[in-house]
Amino acid sequence: VNEQVFAVYAGTTEPQPWQSFLALIRQQLDARASLLILRKPSATDPGVMIFDNLKIPDTDSNIYSGEFYQHDPFVNLPGGIVKTLDEYISLEQLQRSEFYKVCFAPYGMLHILGIDFHLDDGLEASFRLLRQQHSPNFTTADKALCQLLSPHIQQAISLHAQLERIAAES
Repeated sequence: VNEQVFAVYAGTTEPQPWQSFLALIRQQLDARASLLILRKPSATDPGVMIFDNLKIPDTDSNIYSGEFYQHDPFVNLPGGIVKTLDEYISLEQLQRSEFYKVCFAPYGMLHILGIDFHLDDGLEASFRLLRQQHSPNFTTADKALCQLLSPHIQQAISLHAQLERIAAES
């Protein structure tokens, strides 16, 4: 856990924040992709998302940000608690959804593990790991590791936001 915790805090000052942590945790938990959402997308704002091993264009035309984030069944999770997608929606319901057909099926994705963070200063952030259809779902051990990292990720996001505010004021 020390290696992951170090990567979480080191990520606050990386040129591309948290890129090392996202790659490390993705590889260690055998995920296809990992991401941090630092500002949630909306119909008029693509948000701020940092990806590892996932090709989604960082533009206003990003189909996830512009069109499907609002239909994502795996948002607004309880703060700081690790959840998996199958805890929210059955496989049958997911596969019938437009969200699945447009955002998951083309990339072969099926499983998500995630944590949402509700920070004191009103910031809302999310951490996600994704696995493909042919991979097993996330295990209890995977969830336990991410739960151990959860307070560190939340604190690092708060620190990063403070650093960004200080830099903007300078």
